[in-house]
Amino acid sequence: ALAKVLSSEAARVKDLLAAQRTLESEDPEILRLVALAVQALEDGAVDSYVSFWEQAKDRFMTVSFGLDETESRLRARRLEGGEVLANTAAAYELQTRYPAAAENYALAYEQVAKWDDDKAWEYKRREADAWLYEGDEKGDNAALAKSIEVFEAALALAPRSTASAHWAWTQNNLGN
Repeated sequence: ALAKVLSSEAARVKDLLAAQRTLESEDPEILRLVALAVQALEDGAVDSYVSFWEQAKDRFMTVSFGLDETESRLRARRLEGGEVLANTAAAYELQTRYPAAAENYALAYEQVAKWDDDKAWEYKRREADAWLYEGDEKGDNAALAKSIEVFEAALALAPRSTASAHWAWTQNNLGN
């Protein structure tokens, strides 16, 4: 039984070493600590192994606070970009240049898609509307087909169970 336990533990150590050697980081201090942890494990110094991982964790937690701030600023800039692109699209709508409007709404969607679900749905819906207006006002069946395609994409962003008003609005316009 002891041989079985030792064999199992040896396999686990081997797997740990393999996983740790492939850890990627942009932080040279974390990489240094990982290398020391790997060496400690290879030497059988389990207490040092744990200590180096604790130090790597502390380093990451320190860096993490800066990442949160950077991510917050990035979110604000992406939402700002979405708003600029959506306003550009609205300007094209005033000129009845609906394909250009749709293109800009699609770009606005791309900016906010991973940051704000409501804005993402709104821009996707407005892209579909622009194609609908192009098809309706200019008799362009290809634009109407594109509108259906984009409304279906907007519908995927508005599940009935969590966004029932958006779902209903999208279903209505898809029907139109």
